[in-house]
Amino acid sequence: MMKAEKHTDEIRMIFFDIDGTLIDMNTKVISPRTVEALCLLQKEGVRIAICRGRSPMQIPKFEGVEFDALLSFNGSYATDRDGQVICSSPLDPDDVETILANTQAIGRPLRWRQPKKLWPTAPTRI
Repeated sequence: MMKAEKHTDEIRMIFFDIDGTLIDMNTKVISPRTVEALCLLQKEGVRIAICRGRSPMQIPKFEGVEFDALLSFNGSYATDRDGQVICSSPLDPDDVETILANTQAIGRPLRWRQPKKLWPTAPTRI
């Protein structure tokens, strides 16, 4: 069993990436020791969160640990452990129209994401 050093009383929340931080890049799994460490942090009163650039749909669940918050879309969309939205800062619709027009003008695909939906290419209108 791991022991926590008493520095956790100063730490309120820790944010983790997934690939190469929580999961091994080769095995693609979270180790039991990592799960134990995360649970120990929570036991010491530290909140733990995942922060990732991808959509919420692409954040895996880890058996044995429940995160206090999930930040996705590079931090522009955050939910608590129950899925309640904490903050949402989507792109301005005019900016989306500009991005869509620019990608279409140069013939490039655009992956379009929303919190619960993912399109392989962008719709023609938002």
